[in-house]
Amino acid sequence: MRRPRLGRGGQIAVALGVIALTFAITSLTSTTAATSPCKFQTAPGANVAFCETFNAPAGTGNRSGQLNGDIWGVSRSSGDMNLDAGHANPWARATLAGCNGPQPAQPDGSDVIICNGQMREVTNDNGTVTVLAMYPKQPFDFTGRTGTAVFDVSDDTQGTHAAWPEFWITDQPTPAPFAHFGTWNSPRNGIGIRFAGHYGPANGDGSCAASATDRVGVDSAIFVSNWVSSDTAWTNPAGVQVQYLGCVQAASGPDGALNHVEMRFSSNQIDVFMSSPGSATLVQVARITGALPLTRGLIWLEDVHYNAIKGGNHTQATHTFTWDNVGFDGAYTYRDLSFDANDPLTSCHDGTLCLGWLVGSNNPLSLSIPGVNRIGNATSASLMFGFYSFNAPLSFTYSVNGHAHTGTWLYPDTQGFTSRIVSYPVPLSDLVTGTNTVTITGSDTMVVSNVNIVLVAAGIGGTGGTGGSSTSTPTSVAATPTVGTGATATVQAAFCTTAYYRNGVLTPGNPITCP
Repeated sequence: MRRPRLGRGGQIAVALGVIALTFAITSLTSTTAATSPCKFQTAPGANVAFCETFNAPAGTGNRSGQLNGDIWGVSRSSGDMNLDAGHANPWARATLAGCNGPQPAQPDGSDVIICNGQMREVTNDNGTVTVLAMYPKQPFDFTGRTGTAVFDVSDDTQGTHAAWPEFWITDQPTPAPFAHFGTWNSPRNGIGIRFAGHYGPANGDGSCAASATDRVGVDSAIFVSNWVSSDTAWTNPAGVQVQYLGCVQAASGPDGALNHVEMRFSSNQIDVFMSSPGSATLVQVARITGALPLTRGLIWLEDVHYNAIKGGNHTQATHTFTWDNVGFDGAYTYRDLSFDANDPLTSCHDGTLCLGWLVGSNNPLSLSIPGVNRIGNATSASLMFGFYSFNAPLSFTYSVNGHAHTGTWLYPDTQGFTSRIVSYPVPLSDLVTGTNTVTITGSDTMVVSNVNIVLVAAGIGGTGGTGGSSTSTPTSVAATPTVGTGATATVQAAFCTTAYYRNGVLTPGNPITCP
């Protein structure tokens, strides 16, 4: 393990990292930033491509808890892997700070809830590194322009050895994108921004003056290109630099007002703005420079922990974050459908639940993935999962409904004792409507978790969800609709129905200009 560096405000910044959308029935119209609840303050004229306000619970019975599983995907991954002891992605039970008081929570869906028009989730790190990752299944595209992504969060981090919010963009929906030293490998291509910057009372520096209150900001950033990381948390990569420009007041916890975050992405620069809780005033807290490894990808909200008790912070070992008003601008791209294999939730150790399976050459994993639909609308499909192994490289054999395929080693390194995430193609002809059987075998023993089938561009909908859902759908749907800029969208003729979806509700009339 590399030696940690002393970060701003005397905080120890170790190499961290951290902390996972299907068919949506929501508004098919575009909205502008001026009318969006997601508050695009730095881009007031932007066309809003996605805005999630978490109005009501809408769980679909998958790993997404009370989030609408047609729109959102969730994955969980733990650093407490021990193949010899049978620790297959152990996840600790927790107590969530609910809207009506404390309530028991575990990864059966009760750890991600919707209440008071916001989303809350909890993680108990149980003395290890953990990632709880949530993503909308609609890509954010800022190719050839400056794009804006926004969210609200109760950022009360106590620094890089506690709990913090983290934001990622990745080119694939591989579960729980994350990086932690060399023992937790990152996605194929991605950008991570860690909001673990913490300044205690009367403790500041040039970018964040001393104050009587806790303040927060950006701690570090990571760019990943073809699985090779440039991470400012524990190195000084030539290609990525973080300029620390300020900080804001920390949130008081999940029941208080939220910090608003806006990030402006161009091809070689990210400007990060935050507000103090409940404030309309934005402060630029960081500028991240370097050649961005992608200009289109899926966004992730992540709750990351790094053994808070070991770091001396006993209050954040179990911790609840509140999130709201998640969005991004640009043209509508498409929305994927994805289908989860349910976690085993078997007893692991120390009261934890196993979210993964031990798999080997003589111990294949066979899973049922229910509810697969709209195969004919997809442009392609893939099988995605996370794995941990002592040895590397590995090869994989995977089959879908008896159709066998070989998965090669994708990473440029061959380091063992690491967590990784992979995606392998699945011919659409392998899939069937309803329940699909997936088998995975590795050339060596490994833990496999967060398994899902993804149908690219098979979803419908335009501007995001509200946590609510609708039981009606347009009778004709194009696989990859296009939407222009401005308040009125132009879409493919298949979307020109006599009704449209706004905030998950079927609404009379058709404001869409049809070709």
